[in-house]
Order: sequence, then C-alpha cells, then structure tokens
Amino acid sequence: MACFFAITPPLGIAVGIAISSSYNPKSPRALVIEAIFDSISAGISVYMALVDLIATDLLRKEMSCNMKLQVMSNFALFDVFSGHMGLIRLFDA
Repeated sequence: MACFFAITPPLGIAVGIAISSSYNPKSPRALVIEAIFDSISAGISVYMALVDLIATDLLRKEMSCNMKLQVMSNFALFDVFSGHMGLIRLFDA
C-alpha cells in the first residue's frame, strides 16, 4: 500500500503533463472528465479520512458506549468534510 501511494502521485503528474497539451479544457468532454476525476478524488479523500484516520477515534470505548456522542460526531465530521470539499471546488474554479 505504501508503494502504491508513493508511485501514484508522480504517475498522475506525468499523465497530466502528457495530456495537457492535447485537449481543449473548455470542451464539454473535458469538463465531464474533470468532474468525474474530481468526484473520484473527493471520494478517496473522504474514505481515507473517515476509515483510516478517524476510525480509531470512533472505535474507542467512550464513543461506542455513548450513542448521542457518536451521532453528533458523525454529523460534525460530515459537515466539516463536505465544507472542505466545497472550499476546494470554490478555489478550483
């Protein structure tokens, strides 16, 4: 898994540089492809944050015994991450 994470960013950068001069960024097809890749990226970010990073905090005894705290933290985390995705999209445009 560590090798995958080490190889993926440089590979993605190389592919992006290679195709950047071969398409019109304002065409409908390019916009659809960009939207698909943005949604995949957002999904991976949310998965990594919720499953890999925050799961250890949510599985502690204090969280598993208190249902109200669990529901409140889940809603708070959802609001924070959806807000961050909105900010990323705002500055990406």
